Amino acid sequence: MTDLISLSLVSWMSRTTINVLMFSVGIIFGGWVIYVMVRATITWDVHSIGEFGDSFGVLNALFAAGAFIAVLFSLKSQSDELHRQRFEASYFELLALLRELRKQAVIFQPGAYQPDVRGEAAIIKIYNAMHVMAKQIAPQRKVEKEQWANWYDQTCQFDGSNTLGPYFRVMYSMLQRVSEDKILTSAEKVRYGNLLRGQLSTYEIGIVGWNGLTDGSNDFAKYVEEFRLLKYLNDPDLRGVFGQYYQPPAFEGRPNK
Repeated sequence: MTDLISLSLVSWMSRTTINVLMFSVGIIFGGWVIYVMVRATITWDVHSIGEFGDSFGVLNALFAAGAFIAVLFSLKSQSDELHRQRFEASYFELLALLRELRKQAVIFQPGAYQPDVRGEAAIIKIYNAMHVMAKQIAPQRKVEKEQWANWYDQTCQFDGSNTLGPYFRVMYSMLQRVSEDKILTSAEKVRYGNLLRGQLSTYEIGIVGWNGLTDGSNDFAKYVEEFRLLKYLNDPDLRGVFGQYYQPPAFEGRPNK
């Protein structure tokens, strides 16, 4: 339904621009006709008829300019639509890649007889470890963001490696591309953000919040807030922690979204 609304909005905007252009040309043409009928004095000699015919030159120029503007607008619309099609195709490819990278998350267990934890189970393990830490720390105890980030890094980097790095780099790239795109409308950007958010489990939403606190995430926290990735984070302990570092929009929905 959201896709249909977005496409209909773009189509409506295109039709509106064309209608405005046609209306403007019609008004100018009508004004010219009225001027000729009211103000012009024509005598039926060769010289006067020639002058009257020359007055059509302005009208010809007007229609030529209107046709040129219409062609430019058509080319711009086609270019924008092609950009949207390519953007959507690449975005869904990145969504598929994100799902594959989720499966590749690994926690390497230190013992030789303990199997590695992979995929969603690895993400759940990290989430639970950070959740326990957040729950145990009294609400009145102030913990600096750097300390939380350090604990999160240590939790992720079992056996000296963090297999979630590629996962978050792809997610960051997706959100950055949507945010900075010059062609997409605001409604379309919301749609793409919601598509990504809809792919995230409760556990992934939690580690998205933790990852945004780390220095290595660059300005990932900005996109967490812009696309409201923490909207479905229901755990009060994590909301209490993240509420200290993220702006309220990160947890809020949009009207009818």
